[in-house]
Amino acid sequence: MDKKEILKFYVEMVNSILNIYNLNKNNTTEKITKRILNWIIREYKGKIKLYASEDAIKWAKSQGISDSLSNYNWKDQVKKKEKGGLGDKKRENLHLEHIIPISQIIENLFETKTSNDIQNILNEISVAWIKRDQQQKLDKGHKQERGENLKTCLECCKEYCGELTEIGEYKVTLDYDNKSEKK
Repeated sequence: MDKKEILKFYVEMVNSILNIYNLNKNNTTEKITKRILNWIIREYKGKIKLYASEDAIKWAKSQGISDSLSNYNWKDQVKKKEKGGLGDKKRENLHLEHIIPISQIIENLFETKTSNDIQNILNEISVAWIKRDQQQKLDKGHKQERGENLKTCLECCKEYCGELTEIGEYKVTLDYDNKSEKK
């Protein structure tokens, strides 16, 4: 599947889930729907913009990593450098942060009216490599007040992480079992 097909699939899936929720609105179904959407956003395999803080880039260079952090994903963080990873085995140095918090993305999805609205929200999903201490400062009470869209969230992040520079597209792996497709 290419990125456009993946995006279309996710839009249809989220739209279906929200439609089912809207037919059965109550506290229990809201909690269930939020958990499902949380998982979908964490597993999203569409196009995701990737940013990095200057401190994260400096850390990588200090570790002898000469290529861009855009060549690494969350799974690569803990791999040894010799095996193509960042060598941050306990995730003590770097953190991969959703710029718009997942909880805000979910709230935005609950407010959608059309499939196009859903697509626009999914298109804004962005992550950033930041240092662990930057993540701790950012999370201390600032998850809820980052804003509702990418622009306002980037402004909030700037205060705690410095300027986040767009460094490419997040390296998404489609590591699903292809054996079942062959049957």
